[in-house]
Amino acid sequence: MNKSVDPVTFSSKIKRIAFQKNIPIYGSFEITHRCCFDCVHCFLGPVKATQEIIDNELSTDEIFKIIDDIVDAGCLKFLITGGEPLLRPDFKDVYVYAKKKGLILTLFTNGMLIDEDMADFLKEWPPDTIEISLYGACDETYKKVTGVDGAYTKIVDTLKLLKERNLHVNLKTVIMTINSDEYFQLMELSKNLGYKFRPDAGVFPKLDGDNSPLQYRVPAKEAAEKELTDEIRAEEWETQINNNEGLNFHADGFLYACGAGVTDFHIDPYGKLMPCMLVRHIKRDLRTHKFIECMDDIRKKIKKKKISLDFKCASCDNQASCGYCPGRFLLENGNEQTCSTYYCELGMYRKQIITGGLCV
Repeated sequence: MNKSVDPVTFSSKIKRIAFQKNIPIYGSFEITHRCCFDCVHCFLGPVKATQEIIDNELSTDEIFKIIDDIVDAGCLKFLITGGEPLLRPDFKDVYVYAKKKGLILTLFTNGMLIDEDMADFLKEWPPDTIEISLYGACDETYKKVTGVDGAYTKIVDTLKLLKERNLHVNLKTVIMTINSDEYFQLMELSKNLGYKFRPDAGVFPKLDGDNSPLQYRVPAKEAAEKELTDEIRAEEWETQINNNEGLNFHADGFLYACGAGVTDFHIDPYGKLMPCMLVRHIKRDLRTHKFIECMDDIRKKIKKKKISLDFKCASCDNQASCGYCPGRFLLENGNEQTCSTYYCELGMYRKQIITGGLCV
């Protein structure tokens, strides 16, 4: 009798237990906001590599201390991201320290700084996953998105280096007006390399309130259709919709139905602890307080956020397909309980396609 449990079910059980016991098992860490790209849609906005910015970032020893603390608190899975994390001269030291502490690592990188030496390093110390975004299928489109000449050619070379070393790589594409015509070419590139491909229509305002990235959103119907032509992505959405059909995400009255601030946390380059990458108005300083104390305080603040009587999302049937996120609502509308019309439409079209109500 086969008693094995599929990974998705196992992960859900672990997260449920962690939520009940207030264990922060998932963490992400922007070790720098500096980047060698200047992407038009980036929600961080441009961060120039001034000496003041560099001096403000956490030191290597400060990062080591934070990693010690999150491991002691129960963290299992850990994302190292940026900016471009490989820009930090101590990247290898930080990465190896986290690896030796037993964390299951994911690395988000744009791939521009991965050469033979870095590829060999990652082979020696393999992460669970390396995620790289593809912004176009030619150098011209890549430059329109990132502002960098020759980036597409360089990224393809990087992907080949990683492939030669049998590293686990996932590719993702933010579907935008600039690259939507090349979407199927990007799917084909991923397929030819044997990498998992994840499309995403997630374009949202910058953290400073600048809404200019929204001009690059493709129409919701087109975005849903393109996303769901990818079989793996379609299966993921179908599973999510089926598993949550009829469930009331807000039966407990909590505004945040995810693990943000409870099982999940995010740390910026300056030592600020937050519930997640998008929810940044709730924060504590890890330079002056212990991680567990900061996490407890953030958890209490998150759990105090309750839905209002007129909250539109509470009675919506498409929460499992829209990517419901109060943090995203806050960025886009200045209010955690004012939903995004775009994501409402996106969720509706995804569900219609999955359930056969709309043909692709």
